[in-house]
Amino acid sequence: MQSGEVLIDQGDRNVPFFVVITGEVEILRPLGIRETLITVHTPGEFTGEANMLSGRRSLVRARVTKLGKVIELDHQQMLGLVQTDAELSGILMRAFILRRVELIAAGVGDIVLVGSTYSAGTLRIREFLMRNGHPYSYIDLERDPDVQIC
Repeated sequence: MQSGEVLIDQGDRNVPFFVVITGEVEILRPLGIRETLITVHTPGEFTGEANMLSGRRSLVRARVTKLGKVIELDHQQMLGLVQTDAELSGILMRAFILRRVELIAAGVGDIVLVGSTYSAGTLRIREFLMRNGHPYSYIDLERDPDVQIC
């Protein structure tokens, strides 16, 4: 892998699984022209979170920051590994669940909900996202100082 190479982009489906052998891979949340750093994977670490198992779109971008090598498994190979190796499956499942919990707690996702705390519609959407464990960020129209209502 080359420095600057994008391994996974936000919105990609059937995302490959990468184990970093040498080098570094940063995990970013793209938002418009800005990117927010979530974490950096170094040798011995791996990419992925709960969406990898379900085949849903990626919530993040993975970009190489230091020249190196990775092991790449496609979606089906990774699922096969999880189904046949109980010990490795336990490690991956725990990591994927904890990563998802962190994304939810940090409000890092591919959805930005803009609404009012006093709106029943906003509450229904928030409950739906929480019930389905989908990370999102929320802008409250009444409380966010950056929102200007005309």
